[in-house]
Amino acid sequence: MQIYTDGTGGPKKITEKRPARSGWGFAVVDDGKLLYEACGPILPQVTTNAAEMEAMIRALAWLHEGPPLVKKVEVWTDSTYVADSTASITHYADNDFCLKPGKPMSNQGRLKILYDFLIPLGGQDNVIIRWVKGHSGIPGNERADKLAAMGAYAGEEISRIL
Repeated sequence: MQIYTDGTGGPKKITEKRPARSGWGFAVVDDGKLLYEACGPILPQVTTNAAEMEAMIRALAWLHEGPPLVKKVEVWTDSTYVADSTASITHYADNDFCLKPGKPMSNQGRLKILYDFLIPLGGQDNVIIRWVKGHSGIPGNERADKLAAMGAYAGEEISRIL
């Protein structure tokens, strides 16, 4: 099973038709078939890195709530920030998600939530976080990108089995 995640910081220019909100989305694919998709807005608007992290959190929460894992899951992100952060997440947890004592990391709260979802799922042995180049024609990644945009720009909230 593969899960593709994406987030968007939302519109740079805020208007009545484009309110200040970000978005997250993820698409679950197994044997090349889209099985499940979800997206939603993030209010107030956050950075792109925070939105990318929110998408990963939502995907791991979905995994956490489902049946026990019977095989390894690959979770793909086009964010090097998220891929690098999750690769080092146990190190960050050991340091209380601080760069130096008393100096919290950016997105510290989201990093803690990621860690709290990842570890009960068997950590990085069962849930393998991988980086994929964005906007490169990979269907799962393209779908996650569209879902994140739907959350940010249209304010849509979707959670559906396909």
